[in-house]
Amino acid sequence: MLTGHGEKFFSAGASISMLDSVSPGFKYFFCLHANETLSRLEQTPKLVIAALNGHAVGGGPEIAMAADIRIGRKDSGQVGLPEVSLGVLAGTGGTARLSRLVGKGEGKGDNGHRT
Repeated sequence: MLTGHGEKFFSAGASISMLDSVSPGFKYFFCLHANETLSRLEQTPKLVIAALNGHAVGGGPEIAMAADIRIGRKDSGQVGLPEVSLGVLAGTGGTARLSRLVGKGEGKGDNGHRT
């Protein structure tokens, strides 16, 4: 079972200030390693449960989407990929995982609700 420490965040993902201060090569290998880690999490034969106990942003939803089961309280926080609003793709496969989990229409927000 994966959960965050405390009650505010399941995971806030990577530090934007850290990513701003490193080379493009470091960013590339950082994302590559994170994607490999999440792919291994998806493929493990063990049951993986993500218990969202707070906000899940950036890498947080990507971790949750790599789990077999995601659970959370209705009032525990928001889930989102804020990097999309910055004009960049989620660097560790989050958009691909989202469309595989819920389908293309739901993942794009065609249902009238934010995803």
